[in-house]
Amino acid sequence: MNNYLVCVFASSFTDNCIECIGENYRGQVSTTENGYTCQRWDSQTPHKHDFKPSVHPENNLVENYCRNPDSGPRPWCYTTNPNKRWEFCSIPRCSTIPPPIRPELTCVTDKGKAYRGTIAVTVSGKTCQRWSTQTPHRHDRTPENYQCEGLENNYCRNPDNSEKPWCYTTDPDSRWEYCNIPSC
Repeated sequence: MNNYLVCVFASSFTDNCIECIGENYRGQVSTTENGYTCQRWDSQTPHKHDFKPSVHPENNLVENYCRNPDSGPRPWCYTTNPNKRWEFCSIPRCSTIPPPIRPELTCVTDKGKAYRGTIAVTVSGKTCQRWSTQTPHRHDRTPENYQCEGLENNYCRNPDNSEKPWCYTTDPDSRWEYCNIPSC
């Protein structure tokens, strides 16, 4: 089997919009999608948390600006409302999706984040559900939420840094399973 390696580089930091999951967003939006004011990252009031600027300097946790320090679907923040711990922020997507910065492979290395092959069957032989559909299983691992993770058709992928590539299944009684992808 031929393995194709494609290396391309994405842009650096963005101020006005988000690319992929917004991990490089460095803008100054400080309210959530429902209008809550964001809590300062260097504050533990009203919500205690582990995302302290001194512990995570690489995430640029300044002021009360929306960020994505945990590789979630998009930037978020803790809110100043004691009854609402956190919420996603409403930041527009950039007009073009940047290419991934990691190699794209048709085999698995490490946890398979870069796997872009076409296997669409789980280890037990179940057919994978399309990432863009919500039946039989509802989920937030969609191509819109994870734009740079290769969530095409129903191919096995690892959008959330799991142990290895996986997929939701078309079996209503089995939500998801890992896939058996050959090692490189």
